[in-house]
Amino acid sequence: MSPKDSRNQRENDNNQRKNPMVFISLITGLIIATAIGASVITAVILKQSSTGGKNSTASPTPTVAELPTTSPTPTVAASPTASPTPTVAETPTASPTPTVTESPTASPSGTAVSLLDTECLSSTPGVEQSLVKPREPKNIAIGGEALPEIAYLFSESSEPYPYISKSKAAGVSCVLNSKFRQLNLVVGINGKHLYARQDDKIVLDVSVDNKLIATKDLTITAKQVLNINVENARSVGIKASCLKENYNSYCPYVAFVEMSLR
Repeated sequence: MSPKDSRNQRENDNNQRKNPMVFISLITGLIIATAIGASVITAVILKQSSTGGKNSTASPTPTVAELPTTSPTPTVAASPTASPTPTVAETPTASPTPTVTESPTASPSGTAVSLLDTECLSSTPGVEQSLVKPREPKNIAIGGEALPEIAYLFSESSEPYPYISKSKAAGVSCVLNSKFRQLNLVVGINGKHLYARQDDKIVLDVSVDNKLIATKDLTITAKQVLNINVENARSVGIKASCLKENYNSYCPYVAFVEMSLR
């Protein structure tokens, strides 16, 4: 064997001895790498599970479902309930102010008040009460009408009829106040009176504050209407005088159908 061949032989032997060692080293390195890889994977898994657990426990924070429960703020349905403000229907009920119907009701000056409801004093000598209001109005004949008699004026009396004497006029004075503006009188002679005659004539005088304002001749044929201005007057006076041209010196009393103050 040449030296070269022996050298090659030795190298082959050495290579054969080295090959098992290299294989063993490779196997060992693979095992170590596998172990390291497994430990790394395990550590990663453990880390993920731990962080995952923390995240899952931290999930209560997102379940801050207290935000939906803050929906009571939008359901500030106090705004709709604030609708009572528009339905301040107190404004329509404040319509009582325009309906200050005190104006129409302030028409007491326009509503009639009877002169009989004022203070009236007799101005007929010897007669305490010359203007009499019957207990109940009765119908009398004046001209061709049947009218309700509310009062009568006389100066003498004998049963069953009061009358006016030719020698004594019948008179009355009544107190007024400033709220009255007009006195309306409807008067006449009761045609059913015992002393009623076709030729009867009674002169009726009306005075305001002792000043003669109107004069009317009364007969049994017709009623007379007088509208007397009594604005700012303190009193009104009514006097009836009997005028006779025959032997009979008596006239029927003066009958009043209306005596209204407005």
